[in-house]
Amino acid sequence: MKHLIKTIGLALAIAFSTTTAQAMDIKPYIGVGVGAFTLSSVNTTHFSYQGQVGVDIGDLFGLELRYGQTTESEYVDAISTTKIKASYFSYLAKIRGQTSNLEFYGLIGGTSGQVKQAISTPNVIFVATGTPNLKTTENSFSAGAGVDYKIQDALSIGVEYMHYFKDANGYTANFKYSF
Repeated sequence: MKHLIKTIGLALAIAFSTTTAQAMDIKPYIGVGVGAFTLSSVNTTHFSYQGQVGVDIGDLFGLELRYGQTTESEYVDAISTTKIKASYFSYLAKIRGQTSNLEFYGLIGGTSGQVKQAISTPNVIFVATGTPNLKTTENSFSAGAGVDYKIQDALSIGVEYMHYFKDANGYTANFKYSF
């Protein structure tokens, strides 16, 4: 929670301090994204989907919240079957630059992520060590970059890369509607 307050405070302070000569233009938006989510610690890539809600402040800054999940993947070896699924919540500040139809942006903030692993050993009678079900939660620094293309004034499509937490990265195609 402290990270969220600091991120929002810093973004607002920067945004309000740079708009002395012009009126503040605040545009809320919602979006959805789909893509690939990689967990390098378990060497898996998952299909992911996410929802985004945010606000663009002036021409240079923005704030965004997003929640996403991955589909469950299964890894089978000689002894066991492991099912893995992840979910995450991110709070991000956005630095933006624009041309006529393109917007380039960088994202920085934090993510609370959870990875669930369910391990089954159908051919083993006794397992000496280990935990059959693992759930790990991590709160971490996040950063990424992307580009949006404006289809119309309020509609845009884009692609981005995000480093969510220690071993989690995402490549996403996004669709955004601005109010």
